Amino acid sequence: MYTGSVDNAGTDADVYMTMYGKNGNSGTKLLDKRGKDDFEKGSQDSYKLKSVDLGPLQKVKVWHDGSGLASDWFLDKVSVMFLQFFVTTKSKSQSICVLLSDCGQQR
Repeated sequence: MYTGSVDNAGTDADVYMTMYGKNGNSGTKLLDKRGKDDFEKGSQDSYKLKSVDLGPLQKVKVWHDGSGLASDWFLDKVSVMFLQFFVTTKSKSQSICVLLSDCGQQR
């Protein structure tokens, strides 16, 4: 998640995201790192989210709840990367979505 660099771009609100793919959606995910002041002006915040296999990504919905003293937010852009793995106990494909501040960044 990239927060813009304009004045008052950051937010103190709780930020949520849902990813939608051909096979379904991720459900609502709260994006928060405990003890970190997320989504501040000019920041690049990364999150790891677990989800069932969504298939090809079709859309991403990002919103906030308007809470906090400064809830306005300028979201500049979002980068999404999927990592596939298989859970042997359930024999179902699962995905971990990583929101990266730089798509070329190694994790």
